Amino acid sequence: MEELEKEGKLFVIYPSDTHGVGRLEQDVVKLESLYKTGYQDAQDCKDALCEYLQIA
Repeated sequence: MEELEKEGKLFVIYPSDTHGVGRLEQDVVKLESLYKTGYQDAQDCKDALCEYLQIA
């Protein structure tokens, strides 16, 4: 995936910090924190995504 992203063939959105959350995490506070981080990161890369998709 990283190679495709570097080549510009793939646009990846992921949280900048995992907050120590694993795949089987059940701690609601950690999960909410991760969600908020991921949501903000997605908002922050909106312009880059539009450029990648060639949307004005």
